[in-house]
Amino acid sequence: MQKSVDVLGFELNDALFILNELNMQYTVNETYGKDAKKMDGIKRVVGQRNISLNEVEIIISYFKAPFLGL
Repeated sequence: MQKSVDVLGFELNDALFILNELNMQYTVNETYGKDAKKMDGIKRVVGQRNISLNEVEIIISYFKAPFLGL
């Protein structure tokens, strides 16, 4: 039976926690916007696709962390 999981929009750490809890294998690929700097900001899942019954590919991008001004 194929596991169905949707981690689209999750922060990377949360998405990986869910996938690990479900014993799913995963591949992480990065994408960058034209103004984004590599490895700068919050990593969030912006895309995903099922590779096989127990494997998913997730695509992440970097987003600026919100300034809380505290």
